[in-house]
Amino acid sequence: MANPLMQFLGGGAPSGFPGPLGNMMQILQQFTEFCSKFQGDPQKKVQELLKSGQMTKEQYRQLETVVKQLLPYIKPYLK
Repeated sequence: MANPLMQFLGGGAPSGFPGPLGNMMQILQQFTEFCSKFQGDPQKKVQELLKSGQMTKEQYRQLETVVKQLLPYIKPYLK
């Protein structure tokens, strides 16, 4: 039987790290891959999405909140 506490903490994450650390390592790996493929100015791209209606102002606010929370962790990976 699996340990419920380990399941709650995210144990067994694909990165091999237990719990939230494993999840963060996976996010950083995905972010690094995204950065290597993304071309252009991210702010300009977001403005284009807002202008075209593909992104709502509410989605923008959510994105802004997530970026502010993750920035301290992802800043070293930015070019």
